[in-house]
Order: sequence, then structure tokens, then C-alpha cells
Amino acid sequence: MKFKQLPFDQNINGWSSIITSTHGYPSLNRKITADWLVIGAGYAGLAFARRIAELRPHQHIVVLDAANITDSASARNSGFVIDLPHTVGSSSAEMAHANAYRRLLQYGVKHLKETV
Repeated sequence: MKFKQLPFDQNINGWSSIITSTHGYPSLNRKITADWLVIGAGYAGLAFARRIAELRPHQHIVVLDAANITDSASARNSGFVIDLPHTVGSSSAEMAHANAYRRLLQYGVKHLKETV
């Protein structure tokens, strides 16, 4: 298949295009000292930095990312938080599985609220 023209990628996600202003952070242009340097502000990098901050609150943590964090893939996620399974089933075994899954989902929502 041949394409006459590819779409112009402005590298702006939909959420960023409707926000009037974002918090910009300066580029690193000086030497810094840190106890921990986390490269990448995606889910894994931010989760790691947050956990280190919990375990070692007096240590200095620096997170570096090549892009504006609000424009990266993690910020573009449009995930949903639900506390009910999408399907329940009709047999007793399926109902028991759905109830166990519902409890897991509800725990996840509770944990997320506590974390936020």
C-alpha cells in the first residue's frame, strides 16, 4: 500500500492541546548532586522514585526525562479505574470468580485513592 502523504505529527497529545498552560521544567544546564538519579519519568521511573522517597525521605532524588513529562506516553494514558468486572458469567464458578475479581478491583481503587 502506498500513501500520498503521511499525517503531520506535531508531537502534541490531545490532553496537552486543550490545556491553557502547563508547568514547564527547565532543562538541566548545570551540575547537580543526588543520592539517586532516575532516568525516565514513565510509570516505572516515577514509581521507583516515589518508592525511594518513601523508604529514604532524607535523600535527594532527581528524575530526568528527555521530554516534557506531561507529553510522554505515561501522561497520554487514558486508562480507567473500575471496581466491577466487565463480565460476571452465569455458573456458580464464574460468579465466584467474578466476586473474587471484584474484591481485587475494589482493593486496587482503595489503594489508588490512598496513594493519590
